Parts: sequence; structure tokens; C-alpha cells
Amino acid sequence: MITTEINGIKKLKSGGEGHVLFIAQTGATKTLAIERFVEEHHKKGHIVVYIESSKANLEAGASAFKPTMQYHLNKLTFQGETPQSKKIKLYHLNSNIPTFKTIPELKIWTMNIKKFDRLLTSFIFENSGETSSISALNTAIERLKKNEGFFDLIVKLKQGNIKEKQDLFSFESKASSINVNTILNFLGRFKDQPIIMPQSFKHNLDIVKILQDQTSYHIFSNRYSNDEKIRDLATLYILNEIRRAKASGKIKKEIIIVLDELKTIAPNNPLYDFQRILNKLLTELLSVCRSLGIRIIGASQIYSDIDSSVRQSFSHIILGRTSALQDLYDIGKIIGLTQYERDDILSLKHNEFYLLSEDVGEKGIWHFHLPKHAHAERNQVFDKQFSETFPERMKNHKDIINEIKKEFKNQELNARQLLYAKKND
Repeated sequence: MITTEINGIKKLKSGGEGHVLFIAQTGATKTLAIERFVEEHHKKGHIVVYIESSKANLEAGASAFKPTMQYHLNKLTFQGETPQSKKIKLYHLNSNIPTFKTIPELKIWTMNIKKFDRLLTSFIFENSGETSSISALNTAIERLKKNEGFFDLIVKLKQGNIKEKQDLFSFESKASSINVNTILNFLGRFKDQPIIMPQSFKHNLDIVKILQDQTSYHIFSNRYSNDEKIRDLATLYILNEIRRAKASGKIKKEIIIVLDELKTIAPNNPLYDFQRILNKLLTELLSVCRSLGIRIIGASQIYSDIDSSVRQSFSHIILGRTSALQDLYDIGKIIGLTQYERDDILSLKHNEFYLLSEDVGEKGIWHFHLPKHAHAERNQVFDKQFSETFPERMKNHKDIINEIKKEFKNQELNARQLLYAKKND
């Protein structure tokens, strides 16, 4: 971590290694602190990626505007800085994006079925073990051709055993087909979701091309998706693609990934089985990313709301104002907080943070400068601000969504015809 002192006030900036977890209650300027932290990394030439939660208001998008609030402008004057804005690019999986109105311009993306490795198939099956069903699915995916997609995969798995022309997703009756039945059970939820496409499909996420643009903030939104498992699959897919790109050497620069509201991605008390397996897979990814030069910035209001394995993957904890005494107890057990340090943390005020890190020998209260770009203020709606600032970038995405739907439907029809033809051979 890089620190400095300005006008007698200790400032946290950026730098160092390891993932960083910000913990603070609402109104403690946690998001502002993260935005400045990210801004410092971006200034050093690092690539910035935001993966937003399912909030309706795209908070990270406020970086596209210059600040107008007086408190923000006054603070920038104190900091000796001028208001600025960031170039942003918005991305969204092809999932329930509205077509009845114009919205901020999106890069709509789909998933390349050939990129579904053990990590992703384990999430789909909600099982991290090497089961025979997962092995069968992984083998079938490896054997797909570039122009073969989701429904071609089903055809290969069923091997032509079909009773009726419309019976593509029917279960097999033979005992030897138990693996196929298990796979169909988990894949069935995607049959009406045009998100998994052949390797050759032009709208598949091209993460290398995206990350080659260092000047923009890359903001991945999930706000239109209403299926929680698909939202989490999208997050896992993005993280895995970034890992692949960095591991391959195609991206040389360091990457900063902000995971907004970490507790929604990695809850400590998950309601669904897929959330439990996601916690395990995220822990695995966090470990790998650290060694690749990918830094994760997480945030939550309450430390104990995050899965224990995930939160322990963070090397640095930055605590803001909080009234969660259990959090202090949990963190204190891990790093050995003294009573004096606990008292310091409980007395934190607005824009005051306590850094718990091996990189900084001196403990104490620290501050963050405000970001030079705007912050998502209460009662400010991103879509409205965007339309007023960039009216030329407001679009209706009906054509591209219909194009993807049509291609997905054609793949299904071709698969049904192929299976029916095999039955009658």
C-alpha cells in the first residue's frame, strides 16, 4: 500500500500487493474511498474492471460525470485538484435487457460454450467434486466444434435416443443414462436463455479485446438479470475469463477488479446450494488471481456477512465507521487487535479509516482524498444523468437482442431435426 501525508493528514493511496476489503456502514464514505483508491491505480496504468451487483442504479457509472455537489468541489479545491470524468464502457449479459425503451449504450455479450471448464461446470452442477456427470459434460464440451453450441451439446449427450421430435430435453429411461439425466436436469434452466453460444458466435465476450483498452473503466452490470444463478454465473464467467487472459500472457498490465457488495456474491449464510459452491470457487479464484497480478477490491457493510473462506482471502482490511461489534470481535481474533485499537476503530468519524495490513508498520487512523470524478449521490439516477450528458449514447438494443434470440432458436431447431433424423435412421 502507498501512503502519504498532506497537511498533517495521513492519506492512503494505492500500490502494494494482495486483495483489499473495505468494511464500513452506510454513510461512512466507503464507496468514495474505493473510487479514489481505484482512481490512483488507474493513473498508474492499471486496468479497471467493475462488476456491479444487481442494484438498479449503476453506481460505478457516476465516474463518467464531473462532480457537481458543492462538498465535492470544495474538497477537490482543498486537494489542489480539478473536477474530471472517466471514459466508461458498459457491458451486460444477454439476459432480460429491456427492448421497449432506450437505455445507456451496452455491449451485450454471450458466453462461449467452449470456455466452460471445470470451474464453470462445477458451479452449474453445484458440486466441486469430480463426479461422473461433470466429467461426461466436460468431455462433451471439449468435443464440440467451433460452430456447435448449447443444443448441439444436448444432442451429443443424448446420442440420438429420442422418442418424439419435440423431446429434446426428455430424460432417458435406461439406467445407463443416469449421467445424461443429471446433466439435463441442471442444463434445463438455460434452454430458454440465449446466453450460451458456439465458439464462433460474434457476440461472445472477448475479454482480451476489452482489457486492451486501459483508458476506459469497464463496468459489467447485472441489473437486468432476474435469475440469481445466472447473475452469479455471469460474475464467475467474467472473473474466469480475466484469469485466463492474464495467465496466457495476452494482458501484461495489472488489473483491478471491484466487486460491489461482496456479501451478495459470497454470503456467509447462503440460501441456495449454488451459492455454497460459488464461495468455494471464488476462494480458489482469489488465490490464483493474486499470483497473476489481478487485484480484487471488495466491499461490504458487515465483515461477518461475507463467507469466511472468501473474506480470509483478502490481505488487507480497511475499516471505516461501524457499529458492528461482532465484526471487531471476529477481526480481532484473526489479527490480534488490542483494546486501544478497538477503541480507535469505534471512534472513527466521517472519511476516517483504520488500515489493517502487513505492508504498513504504523497503525492508526487514515483518510482518503475524494475521487476527481463524480460520485453516485442519493436521489441521482444514472440513466437520467447519462441521457442528459450523452444523449447520442442512449440506444434501444432490440435489434441485437432479436438477432441473438433468432440464432439461439435456429440452433435449437437444427438440433431437434438432427435428433429426429437419427431416430428414423
